[in-house]
Amino acid sequence: MLGRQNYPREYIERCQLDIATQIAEFREMPPVSASFAQRLAGHLVIVMDACFTYRARDVEGKDGNPLNEVRVLAQSLMYGTTVVEDSTVKWDTEKMVLGLSKGDDIVLTMGHVDHLQRAFFAELTEKYAE
Repeated sequence: MLGRQNYPREYIERCQLDIATQIAEFREMPPVSASFAQRLAGHLVIVMDACFTYRARDVEGKDGNPLNEVRVLAQSLMYGTTVVEDSTVKWDTEKMVLGLSKGDDIVLTMGHVDHLQRAFFAELTEKYAE
């Protein structure tokens, strides 16, 4: 499939609302185990990326922006629990929303995902919304 140069603004907003709603609902749940919370947080990162899997890389850029971060984290979580190398991204830990470095263990909270989704959708809207 060819890369997408844009997405309808309504679609982007609906996806963000879905992620934000799931985070809010999680926070209202009775306490759960830390391992379940971490897996659920990771799954939300994978879902964020999957909703925009075909986004064109030339529009996304390679400068270590939140779109790159979500893509790399989602790929990493699909295959393990550490941040994997992606030679197409200029990974600068200082610029990363979550401050993770290549090889770091990925331990996510809903707070991390909330912070990441806000940055991700802001960047996505700026670059892809039609």
